[in-house]
Amino acid sequence: MNVFQSLLVSKLTIIKTKPVVDSMQDLVSKTDVKGLAPIEVEIQEVLKDSGIPLYEEAWKKLESTISTSDEMLSEISYREVMEGKASIVHGQLILKSVLQEYFQTNGRCDFHLSENYFFPFPLLMGLRKTLPKEFQRKFNSG
Repeated sequence: MNVFQSLLVSKLTIIKTKPVVDSMQDLVSKTDVKGLAPIEVEIQEVLKDSGIPLYEEAWKKLESTISTSDEMLSEISYREVMEGKASIVHGQLILKSVLQEYFQTNGRCDFHLSENYFFPFPLLMGLRKTLPKEFQRKFNSG
């Protein structure tokens, strides 16, 4: 009986929250949420003249809030995201790294990282020239 009760309590006390922004459509449609993007990613190259109405609307929203990565990934921005006032648009690997550091520093991390990718963010990697050509071919083919 004790096992059942503790399982029941834990199941009833878990709260699933829906993220404020989980897609490009959410970012565009939520007028009370600003989008934050770093200038280094050059997101305008993807969104501005894409010919895709959703992307062009997203650019209009992001254009006025473009800043450096250091400014965007600051405690002020994190607070705005936690309060549901902002959403950060950045590469997934970079955000995963930032969130890992945030967790290590703060002991918890309640941010949501969207699985809805809208553009493949390039990640440049250097390989030693001495690696076998076969390895390089496999690596380059994905």
